[in-house]
Amino acid sequence: MTRIPLLLLPLLLAACSPIVQIGGNTPRPDAVYTLSAAPPTAVPAGTAPIDMARAVTVDTPSMPGALQTLRMPVTVSDTAIQYVKGAQWSEQPNRLFQRLLADTLVHSGIAVVDQRSSGQTGGRRLTGQLMAPVASADGADVALALNGAANRVAVDVAAWVKGA
Repeated sequence: MTRIPLLLLPLLLAACSPIVQIGGNTPRPDAVYTLSAAPPTAVPAGTAPIDMARAVTVDTPSMPGALQTLRMPVTVSDTAIQYVKGAQWSEQPNRLFQRLLADTLVHSGIAVVDQRSSGQTGGRRLTGQLMAPVASADGADVALALNGAANRVAVDVAAWVKGA
């Protein structure tokens, strides 16, 4: 029995590339979009100790299955959803919104605890559901509209949390 040297293994796998394809058969998108928090009007000053009872944990919002994709869905009727050609999100929209909301809260002076990295939760927890009825079929328009809406919601949530 002949043994194939380990150095030749990558070469043999590369020869199988038409058989094994990672990422599917879809063409690359023309553009990849993300959501970003509006820049803060003022950076909170001070490094006071964090009051964990007042700190907030932002959960990843739940969302309908049609939105749980990197492709950009557009609702065209009550029973039909289409995906924008050549455009996709850089990450699932609910995770993008979670990060945008957490950034907005921090910019508003509210302590946010990232449970994934710290293993702790804040005394207050934000949950919700992400829904996005968009009627445009252009990736740039969809991303711009959703980024604006996400920032308005995040600012409203930050004001509500600050007052609570």
